[in-house]
This record gives sequence, structure tokens and C-alpha cells, in this order.
Amino acid sequence: MENSCFFIVVVILLLLKCTTLCSGRNFFNSSTDEDALLAFKATITSDPHGILANNWSTNNAPVCYWIGVSCGIKHRRVTSLNLSGFHLRGTVAPHLGNLTFLRSLDISFNNFTDIIPDKLCNLLRLKEINVGINSFTGEIPSCIGTLPELQHIHLNNNNFTGSIPPSLFNSTSKLLTLDMGYNFLRGNIPHEIGNFSSLETLNLQYNHFIAGSMPYGIFKVSSIRAINLRGCSLSSTLPNDMCNNIPRLKTLYLSANQLFGQIPPNIYKCRDLEDLRLSFNHFDGNIPSEIGSLVNLKILLLGNNSFGGGIPKQFGNLTSLNYLYLNGNNLTGELPQELSSLAYLETLVVGNNALSGSIPSFMFNISTLKLMDLHFNHFSGILPSTIGMGFSLLNLEELYLGGNRLMGPIPSYITNASKLTLLDMSVNSFSGSVPNFGNLRLLQDLRFWENNLIGDWGFLSSLTNCRYLRVLQISRNPFNGVLPASIGNLSTSLQDFKAAECNITGVFFLFHDFYKLY
Repeated sequence: MENSCFFIVVVILLLLKCTTLCSGRNFFNSSTDEDALLAFKATITSDPHGILANNWSTNNAPVCYWIGVSCGIKHRRVTSLNLSGFHLRGTVAPHLGNLTFLRSLDISFNNFTDIIPDKLCNLLRLKEINVGINSFTGEIPSCIGTLPELQHIHLNNNNFTGSIPPSLFNSTSKLLTLDMGYNFLRGNIPHEIGNFSSLETLNLQYNHFIAGSMPYGIFKVSSIRAINLRGCSLSSTLPNDMCNNIPRLKTLYLSANQLFGQIPPNIYKCRDLEDLRLSFNHFDGNIPSEIGSLVNLKILLLGNNSFGGGIPKQFGNLTSLNYLYLNGNNLTGELPQELSSLAYLETLVVGNNALSGSIPSFMFNISTLKLMDLHFNHFSGILPSTIGMGFSLLNLEELYLGGNRLMGPIPSYITNASKLTLLDMSVNSFSGSVPNFGNLRLLQDLRFWENNLIGDWGFLSSLTNCRYLRVLQISRNPFNGVLPASIGNLSTSLQDFKAAECNITGVFFLFHDFYKLY
């Protein structure tokens, strides 16, 4: 019995000692986190909302209750620091590297300057670091690539210089997101970028990389979901087998580079593509009809290249498409009838090409269209008549028809587009009188200069209903008669009024100092 009691006493003493030690260890660790955060606070030179000044204090609450701080339940150690959008100004204290349980660090949308301290590489549990939209300088610490758990890196919109550390692409990396856009990085994009299979999003747009070849290894990463190399000055062709190993790719951003050659026909193997952006390059040849197999596409940007040939009729299969940009190429032929199947199309931009033929009536029946840009092509003939048509322009906001060979009257149904803010019909051969645009109460910009429009100036009276009108360009039309007195009632927002070579007669009074008549 005595032995049993002695054993129980020993166990109790051991438990009490363990509790004391454990409490001491937790206290020490919490104290370490507290010291690190107070050291960080000391480097803040501006706290306009007083968030840290008024809350980060040992007199107010324990560290785990400070604004922006989250702790783990078990050890009560700091696991997350989120100060995004607090408009803080200052530098990042290296003491943050002592937050050894930290998994997420987000100090984006502030005004931090200077460098990212190397000591942050002590954060071996870190999964996400977001320092985007600040004013950090210096080079990206190469040791970031050694953090074993790191999945998301956001360094965008800063002033980082130097090259991309190859260590970011080590073979054991778990990286899913790498966002380094809008910096001053230089050098070639590391070939190591194709060495790992976890990457989902890569954004290197708008840097100053030395023109180099496309890192083809990136197209062999089977699990990759997004590639964004926009604005990286890459100069090469796309590999013919680029979609063989990345069938689940969802976004491909290669705009604003120096890429040339043709789009590989096997583009159809990237069957999950939703967003394809290849604009502002030097691609040539025909647009591959295989793009029409990418039925999940919502955004297709091929503008400002050197594509020739016609618009593939297979584009009619892209029934999920919202945005189609083909402008600034050498496209010829007519608008294919198959485009009438694009029931969700909001933006169609095919300006600055050599497209011809008449503008088909279905173009005015796509009820979802908000912007239609057909300017500077070779479209001819008259615009479709309303007879037997179910025109649906109620969502149209911008219509560009200038610089073509269109003729005949301006259809009255255009005045039903009540959301229209911009209408450009200039440099054509439209004839007849100008319709009453008074229903277009949101109209801001109206241009139909250099046509063959005739009649009196009565249409100006209808424009007094357009109270947001800023630009009115009607020069080089054979109008006649005296300007109506109602011209003085045009919108006070009007800044640009051009009516040169319009046979104006009578006395003209300057009705607003800022109007321009020439």
C-alpha cells in the first residue's frame, strides 16, 4: 500500500513538473513571437489608421488577439500575419524570421520599401507570401526557393531588380503560384521553370527580361494550369507539341512578346483552355481552325499580330466565348455566318484588317454584344434593313464602323440602342439625312464626319437630350442652312465640336468658350 502511495506521489510530481516546463516553453515561444511583432511595429514609419499603434500593445491583449494576427490552437504560436491594405509605410524587420510557426504572410497593398530580408527564409512552415503592390527594391532572395512548404509567391507590382532565382524551381518545389509581374527583373527566364509539375499560375508580365527563347520545358509540365509570360520579350516560335503534355491548361498568357511563326495546330489538345492571349506578337500565317475545338474558351485575344487569311468558321463552335479580339492583323474575307452562334459574346473587335463584303444582319442580333468594332476594314454596301429583322441592340454600348466603304442611309434602328455611349460612322459614304439621336441619352461620343449626309441641321436639336455628350464630329458633310438656336442647349459637357466644310450659313455665335468649331 505504501509503495502504491509513493508511486502515485511521484507521478503527480512528474506531471506538475511537466506542466511547468510546458507552460514555460509556451510562454517563451509566445514571447518570441511578441518580440518579433513589436520589432516589426518599430520599423513602421506611417500607420495612418492607427491600427498597430492602438492595438499592438502588451497592455491591450495577448499577441494572438492583435489585429491581423492569427495563432494556432495547440501551441498558441503565430501562424498567420495579414496586414493587407492597411496603408502602412516602412521596412520589413528581419525579426519576422523568428515567427517560425508562420504559414501565411500577407503585407500586400501597402507602402513598404527597401529589401526583403534574407531572414524570412527561416520560415520553414511558410506556405504563402504576398508582398505585392508595395515599393520593395533589390533582388529577390534566392533562399526563398529553399522553403519546403511554399506554394504561393506574390511579388508583383514592386521595384525588384536582378534575375529570377533558379532555386525557385528546384525539383522538390510545391509551388502553385508565382506572380512577379510589374517589376524590373532582367535576364532570361530560367529553363528550370519546366522542372516541376505543381505550377498552376505563372505571371511574369511587364518586366524587362532580355529577349530570349521560350522556355519550352514549361510545356512539358502535365499538371500546369496557367502560363502567363506576357510582356517578357520572349523571341521564338511556339513548340509544335506544346499542348501534348498540358491538356488541362486553363490560361495561357503570352501577349506582348516577340513571338513569331504560326500557332501550332495541336492547340486543340489544350482542351480545357478558357483564356488564350497571344496579342501583340509577330505571329503570322492563318489562324488555325483547330482553335474552334476549344469549346471552353471565354477569352480569345489574337490582336496585333500578322495573321492572314479569313476568320475560321469553326469559331462558331466557341459558344462560351465572351471576348474576341482579332484586330490589327491582315485578315481578309467576310464575317462568317457561324459567328451568329456566339450567344454570349460581349466584345467583338476586328478593326484594322482587310475584311470585306457587307456587314451581315446577324451582327445586329447578338443581344449580348456591348462593344462591336469593325472600323478600318473594307466593308461595303448598306447596313441591314429593319424589315423582317429582330434587332437586339439594347446592350450595345460602343459601335465602331468608321473607315469602311459603307453607303446608304443610317438605319433608324440604331437609335434603339439606348445604352450606346459611342457611335463612330465616320469616313464612309452614308447618305440621306441624320436620324433623330435623342433617344440615346447616354451618348458621349458621336462621329459621322466625312460622309455624304445632307439635309438641314434639325438633328442638332435632338442631341440636346444627350446630356453627357462630349465629342460631336460632323465635318465634311454637305449639310445646308442655318444652325438652329437650339445649338446653345447642347450638353455643357461638350468639349469637341467639329463641323468644318458643312456649308454653314447665317450668323454663328460662340455659345461655350470650350467648344471647338473647325
